[in-house]
Amino acid sequence: MRIRAKMLANTAALILSGGAVSVSAAAAQTGIQDETPNASARAAAVEEVDAEGLGSSPATAESLSSGVTWTYVWVTGQSYWNLSLLRDPSGGGYHLPWTGGYLYVGWNYVFCQKQGPQINEWISGKNYYNTWFLLTDDDSHHQGVWVSAIHFRGGGNNEPIPGVPACQF
Repeated sequence: MRIRAKMLANTAALILSGGAVSVSAAAAQTGIQDETPNASARAAAVEEVDAEGLGSSPATAESLSSGVTWTYVWVTGQSYWNLSLLRDPSGGGYHLPWTGGYLYVGWNYVFCQKQGPQINEWISGKNYYNTWFLLTDDDSHHQGVWVSAIHFRGGGNNEPIPGVPACQF
């Protein structure tokens, strides 16, 4: 699913104002073709929404009829190709297959969430850990990748993100 920045802003504004719209309906309203936003485009969309006084709304996930859920990334996170642990060839333990990509701070759509291996991260002097991952497209143009729930607002340690459906696969 690919979306332009203006469509993101308009869709987010509709969601945050209580409207539920599909991504295709929002595209029709804005006359924009689908295209994945890069980090600067997403930032512009969030700024446009914030300028309208909507970006400071509570960061609860809002479902769209198109099968995506909007939720807020509070700290940048790495994306992974899958949730299978790989043995580190240097003997340093195990790791997930990193895409080399990131999901940056701001509103983002996700498809679903599921459990995987526990991730531990120290952020601003505090230990966060979680076994839940959300399926999304990252800001490095990787599609269908996993990002730890640590990076999304709304859940606690080892808890799913409220309002995001469980993956059915």
